[in-house]
Amino acid sequence: MRLLNSATLEIKEFLSDDTPAYAILSHRWLDGEVSLQDMQAGTATTKAGYQKIKRCCDQALKDGLGFAWVDTCCIYKTSSAELTESINSMYRWYQDATVCYAYLADVETTDPSEDASFRESVWFTRGWTLQELIAPATVEFFNCAWQKIGTKESLKDIISSVTNIDAAMLEGADPDDFSIAKRMSWAAKRTTTRSEDRAYSLLGFFKVNMPMLYGEGERAFIRLQEEIMKISDDQSLFAWKSNSSNYRGLLAKSPMDFLDCSNIIPSKIKWNRIPYSLTTKGLSIELPMVAWAMETYLAALDCEVENIPNSRVGIYLQLLPEKDQYVRVLLEGTDTQTFEARLASKAQFKQIYVRQRDYRKRPMNRLYGFWIRTLPTKINTVPSRGNDRVSEVNSLNKWSDEDRVLEIPTGSSGTAGSIWLSSESGSRPLKLGFDPDFNPVCQFGGHLFSPVKPPIEPQSVAAQMDTSWMTLPRSQYLHRGDRLLGYCKDDYSYRISITNEMVGNRGIWVLDILTLDHALRHDAVCDGCGLDIYGTRFKCLVCSDFDYCSKCTLRADVTHGSHDFQSIEHPREVLSADRQGGGASGFGHSANTNSQRTRIDITANLSAALNHLRCPEVPRALWVDQLCIDQGNHEEKEQQVGMMRSIYQNCTQCVVWLGDIPKDQHMFTLQDATALFDFFKIHAAFGFDQEQFPQVTKAFTRPSSFEGVRNAFRSMRPHGNDWWHRIWTVQEAVLPPKTTVQWGTLTISWGDLRKAFETCSNPRHDVHEMQDFNSIADAIKKDLRHLITVVLGLDISKGKGDTPLMMLHRWRSRYATDPRDKVYGLMGLLEYGAFPSVPTSDYTLSTSALYTRIALDMIRITGNLVPLIGMRGDPRVTPGLPSWVFDFVVLDEARSPNWFMFYHRYESFYADGGEPLRMEVSDDERLLTLEGVYLDRVEHVSDVIADGKKELTERDIDDTLSSWKSLLDHVVKEKRLETSPTGLSWREVFCRTALGDLIFDEFPIRQANDNDCEKFWQFRNDLKQNETWESLQQMVSHQAFFITKGGYIGIGPPTTRVGDGLWVLFGGYMPFILGAVGDEEFEPSNLS
Repeated sequence: MRLLNSATLEIKEFLSDDTPAYAILSHRWLDGEVSLQDMQAGTATTKAGYQKIKRCCDQALKDGLGFAWVDTCCIYKTSSAELTESINSMYRWYQDATVCYAYLADVETTDPSEDASFRESVWFTRGWTLQELIAPATVEFFNCAWQKIGTKESLKDIISSVTNIDAAMLEGADPDDFSIAKRMSWAAKRTTTRSEDRAYSLLGFFKVNMPMLYGEGERAFIRLQEEIMKISDDQSLFAWKSNSSNYRGLLAKSPMDFLDCSNIIPSKIKWNRIPYSLTTKGLSIELPMVAWAMETYLAALDCEVENIPNSRVGIYLQLLPEKDQYVRVLLEGTDTQTFEARLASKAQFKQIYVRQRDYRKRPMNRLYGFWIRTLPTKINTVPSRGNDRVSEVNSLNKWSDEDRVLEIPTGSSGTAGSIWLSSESGSRPLKLGFDPDFNPVCQFGGHLFSPVKPPIEPQSVAAQMDTSWMTLPRSQYLHRGDRLLGYCKDDYSYRISITNEMVGNRGIWVLDILTLDHALRHDAVCDGCGLDIYGTRFKCLVCSDFDYCSKCTLRADVTHGSHDFQSIEHPREVLSADRQGGGASGFGHSANTNSQRTRIDITANLSAALNHLRCPEVPRALWVDQLCIDQGNHEEKEQQVGMMRSIYQNCTQCVVWLGDIPKDQHMFTLQDATALFDFFKIHAAFGFDQEQFPQVTKAFTRPSSFEGVRNAFRSMRPHGNDWWHRIWTVQEAVLPPKTTVQWGTLTISWGDLRKAFETCSNPRHDVHEMQDFNSIADAIKKDLRHLITVVLGLDISKGKGDTPLMMLHRWRSRYATDPRDKVYGLMGLLEYGAFPSVPTSDYTLSTSALYTRIALDMIRITGNLVPLIGMRGDPRVTPGLPSWVFDFVVLDEARSPNWFMFYHRYESFYADGGEPLRMEVSDDERLLTLEGVYLDRVEHVSDVIADGKKELTERDIDDTLSSWKSLLDHVVKEKRLETSPTGLSWREVFCRTALGDLIFDEFPIRQANDNDCEKFWQFRNDLKQNETWESLQQMVSHQAFFITKGGYIGIGPPTTRVGDGLWVLFGGYMPFILGAVGDEEFEPSNLS
């Protein structure tokens, strides 16, 4: 701690144990403040703020104090480490001061009772002065002329009325005697120059410490609350109020949210039974909750309003589609609600997760109840002429026979209504309601009265409405729906469906009970609800074998656009209708077109494709993405991209058009191309059925030359044909039930191509006994491997063997005109909601925002830092992308080695010891805050010899390893290091590091052993024959060798530089190398 000598104004530094008594200054910063550098340079006297420092020291001398502390000139503010330490120590420094002088530059009076200037001083509105008022035992106030106004003790009543701070706090009470909400309310109206300081100025007040991260904005206040949670179970922290209609978490965005919380105190009786904590899924907490509105609970907090009985605070939490996930919401314009004691018996304790931020738009209002749309019996509650059979309805809202709506009022739950349906054919009960998890439940038939016992009268209305009817374990009359999926089932004579629909501008659960006439049952299943079709069947005239029932056809305009449907009244018409054939074909291609209303201009390539596919004798519907989607209409494009999965899955077949066969006879002939396709078909046939092999080989076309076959293959393979490079073509190959590859007039099914490559990758001698086969195999051998990898990779994606993260990396080198399609082009292959923050294609998002959200989703889903691996200093292509986000726009594929190798290597280690990931993100999503352990600093770095631009040779690897070993030998000799800090010899440590400590040449991958180390040292003899070749190749390519200050050695990205920090991050299986921003070096003391 630096202090000013009160007499000489010289600065002296003290350790905490020998700090003398001192005075401390509290003031409002103005222009011309004196810095530590000014004091050291002797220029302080020229600054306007010098007089303030001088008068403070003079006053200290008068009070017999030899030293004083002034924040402007006793802190070295250009050092982030010292600034962090000082801010975290500030409250203690004010607390330990003998006296604090509060200098009010905007006050002239010395009698605050006669002049309002004291009450109106800006000093009372600044963030930092709150702790400067509370922490010191003695505070003396001075006006602009350094005339004494009074002390904190003598002025406490005025100060309390101005600041709303309790008088007891001003008299020296412990801050912990007051609730968190009350203390936050004292800071609510205070402001700071930098938004982060609203949080940092409260650290000592709440007895927490945390690093300073200027630039994080509102995130600083979130972090403050997270730190408070670690040391306090005071749930008044969650009792804030806000009028924001967005989804919110449990933590406030600003101290201002606590403005009305000065009367909130912890409850004497605590209901919360389990500690709450932060997880990667959000804040994990157990709360007592009661259903209050549609999918919204009132949750009780362990805090209440001071001096008001039965005033426990409740907040509204809304269910999200994900399991156990909730968000805080407003309900009917209010943010909190008294959780009355009478609700305790109804409350259920739920263990939930609340994310601080949710990107989804809040859905439109939903009615808390049901609309009874269709019933076998019309509901008449009023007698009419000729009909004396009257139904009886008991509901929580006013019933109308016309509207037929059952609505549960806010604050209630359970049964929405009980109806006794009366008709000539008989009578039966109908009940509708929601279980405690908001799943819709219907009872159709059975007993009218619930199975209740006294004190409820068994035959009363209360017994009808009691929720016990929903809990019957076995009842043939009970139909339990799902809050996300609804309910639809045939119950012999009836079809009962409960669906969540939009009616007008409100969401509502809709009940339909239809009578099934088995004489009108079609021999067809509805492709919408999956049930047998009765009555009218609606057959799509575009899609092959696609039918809707009368209910599902209501949504046909959404699911099938402008498709026409044929209504079939009787089942006998099915056969003739079904024979009309046709059906849609998906069509994948690499052409670009322009769509206009009156004319469509297409490329020669697409024109050729359409001419080949045209068949006037058999009319059929053809869908081409770039013809059938208005590419300039973002709204239409987003909708169509969302339907892409359905379009390709429901087509009859997808034709992959590889273009016309080139006419250049110098390269290869049609005969050579035909021989190539025959070669593949014969391999496929052998793979399917060996008995068919002799028959298939009879149709083999002899090539004009084997060089021609090689050129033909090079023309259709990835390096010679654009189709293989497009991102959209992945789903075009994977999703359709049948795919045909067409190259000019030549065709082969995708299944045959895949089987052929499986056979080619595991050749059998009896296949190649046929004349010319060995020659063709030799001709395309070098070029075949890449295509096999692509086709079998597509097969993995089709079999759902990839996680979303793996899927993005497997196909990231594919080309997309719009870089956002690197993600959207693969969404059809993933489950809905695979990326929670981007559930559908949203072309209003920038590329950097999209990639950032995807990265955050993947981190949250995996619960670890796998999504951060594989970045190796490649140039950032996407503008505005944070440094920790993977850029899926690849400029040079050679400089972006196989991500899966990194993944398998990363998954093999356990550096973090199982510590869970601790991550937070700033509001602008640019700053990722992680926690971990700082290990060491990089002190020596090698040159990068194998730069990844070409295929590695033995010479590349030999030169690289020699360079690394020379650097290590030099450092070991210079520092006189006998052994590694690990205790192993330098020879063994270098070997294991160069191999990555793993052997990839064997499966499964295993850890290196002593035998592998001996083989490694034989690399100069015959490197490619060495069993460690694969591992060496991976570790050497485009990487840097480094040695740390403490003597550890490692391999990192080519951008590794001297001064970088080596960290083990929680949730990270291997150490990370982190480079400081700019030219600064890491200061472990101020980093998390």
